[in-house]
Amino acid sequence: MKDHDVFIQLNDAILLHFESFSFWERAFLSDIQYKMMHEHQISSKQKLLTIKILGKNTNARS
Repeated sequence: MKDHDVFIQLNDAILLHFESFSFWERAFLSDIQYKMMHEHQISSKQKLLTIKILGKNTNARS
């Protein structure tokens, strides 16, 4: 998945479903969002964990 696609999904999740995440997920996703907005590098492990968290949340809402 491209960084731009991850960023779009991340923003949507934070704007629309922030309350459904656990506290550590909120902190982690907010940190990743900040890094992506300010063009900081994120590792492939961070990107994979972000996708996993976003996917878990999507499955829980279905």
